Amino acid sequence: ADDDADFFSAARFKGRLVEWTRKGGTVLFQGERGVENALRWFDKAWSNSGYTRTDHACNARGLRPSHWCTWYNTAEGAVIETISVKACLLNNVPQEEQLFSTLHGAQTASHVPPMAGVPINAGECAVAFGRFGEGAVGFFGDVNAEECTTQIMAVLARGAP
Repeated sequence: ADDDADFFSAARFKGRLVEWTRKGGTVLFQGERGVENALRWFDKAWSNSGYTRTDHACNARGLRPSHWCTWYNTAEGAVIETISVKACLLNNVPQEEQLFSTLHGAQTASHVPPMAGVPINAGECAVAFGRFGEGAVGFFGDVNAEECTTQIMAVLARGAP
């Protein structure tokens, strides 16, 4: 954990990454170990809220998507169906920055009986993607590098067509 703290406190790295993103770059963070501090560099109040497997709906699809990223819905290779991933989750993510999040009635999915079927708050976020200057900052909490998450990250990294 100390190595993580040192890495995320490196002023030169932080300054260059923030400036690059502000000028139009896209930065994506995986959601384990120290990432919450790095998200603050980009004025995100997103915070860690849990760790579980559950279903997450895409908020960038349909005629009136709630997510700001309107190009995602039609991007080549975009995953728009509901996904089930074991993930570190965020809360305090504004609705327009929740790319994949839980819905009302969400429950944990586990093979361990006491951990299965536990209610999860709506809006717990497995994939967040928000604006920062001319660029964007993203978070994905998937801890197993599942194919759907890899595909989502590839589309976000490519950016708007």
